[in-house]
Amino acid sequence: MYAFDVSPTGWLAEFQEERDGTRRSWRLPVECFSPAGEGMVVDGRSSRLVAAEKAENFVALTECNLGVHFIPAHPGWSVEGERWAGERVVGWMVNDSGYGVPLVALPKSGGLVPAGADGTPYTLTAPDTPRADTHTDD
Repeated sequence: MYAFDVSPTGWLAEFQEERDGTRRSWRLPVECFSPAGEGMVVDGRSSRLVAAEKAENFVALTECNLGVHFIPAHPGWSVEGERWAGERVVGWMVNDSGYGVPLVALPKSGGLVPAGADGTPYTLTAPDTPRADTHTDD
């Protein structure tokens, strides 16, 4: 389980399909349970809740974190890596187990994304930490 797989119920629905020899998998949060006990997910095409088990490409229900909290970041934190070029950390996302990751604003949309959510590694730099390319005259 990824540390930030979260849903309001503590469950995710896993889906998988294969097209042109490429396997694609994804997860959707279980938003609630029906009176019959079925995990309900949002169907993007119809904008309605549907039973995950009856949806196309359904694989399984898996447990996940129940909640997540957001905390503003102190100015000066940044992330660097394959996807990040010194982007400013705007906050911290902390799951119900106490694990946290930095949140970075996407340059074009301004949306927030947890660093490392796509699996790419990153380095976190604390405020007032000299960068390798910074020169100071003492």
